[in-house]
Amino acid sequence: TARPEPLKGTTARPEPLKGTTARPEPLKGTTARPEPLTSREEHIIGNLEVSFQFMIGKQQQHHGEEELTVDPVEQQQRPTDPEGLPTDKPLTVLQLMLFIPEGVDITLPSSCPGAKPNPYLVCKLFCVGPHPRSVVHWSTSRPLFGFKEVYPVNLTSSLLEKLCNKFVVVEVWNKTLGTTTEDELIGLVKLSVHQFYVAFVDQSSMNLCLSAELPVVAADAYSPVINPFSGARCGDLAVLMAMGNTSQLLQLQRQLAAGGYVL
Repeated sequence: TARPEPLKGTTARPEPLKGTTARPEPLKGTTARPEPLTSREEHIIGNLEVSFQFMIGKQQQHHGEEELTVDPVEQQQRPTDPEGLPTDKPLTVLQLMLFIPEGVDITLPSSCPGAKPNPYLVCKLFCVGPHPRSVVHWSTSRPLFGFKEVYPVNLTSSLLEKLCNKFVVVEVWNKTLGTTTEDELIGLVKLSVHQFYVAFVDQSSMNLCLSAELPVVAADAYSPVINPFSGARCGDLAVLMAMGNTSQLLQLQRQLAAGGYVL
């Protein structure tokens, strides 16, 4: 049957191709459905690499886009020392005094019975680098060392931890004659510094100790000299070790001078 002619003022619908079906016109007010993807040719042109970077911080709006910024407070770091460790601010500055007036019955190890020693001291303290030493006292078992050293101490939290249940060591050596023979270790004196830790570990006890007339005393007695190889006692050292502020140490030295000690 012949297709009727279109009305005047309209456009004739094109004839469908032979063997195909005409696609229906979309309804008014709707949009034509897009061609299915399967009807298009697909070609692989390469690989797409995607990476993500995540930041933790505050979320801010900027021109309608979302961006992450780091909180400036989080960027602030504690001051560090040259090794990258947090700095340890001094709690206070004190003075440490070590006074060794004499040694008593200083004897050489059993390998040298009857020989007179030539003793001298080497003090290994926690607050100084090069270890201070006394002069040599020749051929005597009762040396009058008169050894006195005063050192400034920056009292910090880390230093206080080093004082807890720790010791400083005073070495007693025998000076040997000749250039080819090494000096001989007579023995060691171990002095506990735990009393300093107890006195200065908190602010209240520190204030109480520093308001006293005299400094905190950790050692004030004759201490044995023990040979580390045999365990034998090789004499004694008179030792006074104290820590406090400058006025306290001056008062202590005045009392020692009044007692007949030469400082």
